[in-house]
Amino acid sequence: MNDKDLLDELKERIKEGPVLFTPDEDWVDQLNDVESSKKAIRDAADSYDQIINKLNDDEKSEESI
Repeated sequence: MNDKDLLDELKERIKEGPVLFTPDEDWVDQLNDVESSKKAIRDAADSYDQIINKLNDDEKSEESI
């Protein structure tokens, strides 16, 4: 599966409702490092915001068609 396919799949799942996050061992280790965890949380929030904004933009462009 390429990045576009993964992004399309993620968009579909987000439209279906809440997305559950299952952390892996790397992520848990990063939580133990305060600075890494702050950066990981900010990055995750930024990614989420970008996806939501993209979904909203896509919906607006579909409505204008």
